[in-house]
Amino acid sequence: MDSPTQDDEPERDDSAPEDRPDEPGAEGGSDSPAADTVPAAPSDDDSPAGDTDQHSDA
Repeated sequence: MDSPTQDDEPERDDSAPEDRPDEPGAEGGSDSPAADTVPAAPSDDDSPAGDTDQHSDA
């Protein structure tokens, strides 16, 4: 019985999915300055943190 060699295994891509050009998603990758930054809250938002109800002035 032959032991598996390195040539028998398919190439592994250990890069993050967002760094692979063939993967769907926003461009920028894991090196983007926005990668770990959440968007800022609007200045006029007075709802408590975690409040997901839709507020309307209509």
